[in-house]
Amino acid sequence: GAYVANLGDDWEALYGAKRSASTRKRERRQLRQLAQHGDVRFVELQGGCEEDSERTRTLTTLFDQKSQAFARMGVDDPFLHPGHRAFFLGVASDPGLRGVIHISRLDVGQEIAAAAVGLKFRDCYYLILSSYGDGELARCGPGRAHLHELLQHA
Repeated sequence: GAYVANLGDDWEALYGAKRSASTRKRERRQLRQLAQHGDVRFVELQGGCEEDSERTRTLTTLFDQKSQAFARMGVDDPFLHPGHRAFFLGVASDPGLRGVIHISRLDVGQEIAAAAVGLKFRDCYYLILSSYGDGELARCGPGRAHLHELLQHA
């Protein structure tokens, strides 16, 4: 399914209105737990050619994380089919789409804990794919923390 949200100009007010105090407390606790594993950084990749290797590394990690999730669920992995990974990598490296394609990730230390690819068009953000790793960091909510940052920056 798809969701539409008007985020307004005041992220903190929206976040406070839409999330209960207990949920906000749990999310702060999980963020502190993530920080125990290394510096937590939100990274956006939408610049020039110098970021191509980072864009590729981020997308490759996203594909691998999604593949692990599909395997856990026992469902077909579309990224194993010919052309799917190449399509996303090609779009992400197309200089003509730099202002539209938005790739981001949440780094914890040296690890990409969560990643996403979306589109930015006419003051709207469209989340296409998102992922998080299933390792030790998974219990700390890296996917939720990454989505929180995406919404805050949307």
